[in-house]
Amino acid sequence: MPKPSYRRTPGCYGSGDSIPAGAIGLYTYMQMIAQGMRQLMAGNRKFGLSYIERGDIAALTKDAADISGIPYIMDVGADEVETILDG
Repeated sequence: MPKPSYRRTPGCYGSGDSIPAGAIGLYTYMQMIAQGMRQLMAGNRKFGLSYIERGDIAALTKDAADISGIPYIMDVGADEVETILDG
């Protein structure tokens, strides 16, 4: 398991005293998000961002769906569900 970001900063940037704790926290959070995305992409056999298509993603809120045109998560697969239920 890799070291947490706050333990790696002295080796990369010298003494961590000059780096605000909030910046280290934000960096660590973004690293966690990036790792989660890598795991989700690997699960879909999409090993790079260039392989992700609009059909592979879904908006988590109605507002995001309205603004981006990406389907809302609750609407994804709704046609297939209706076909199964009516079947």
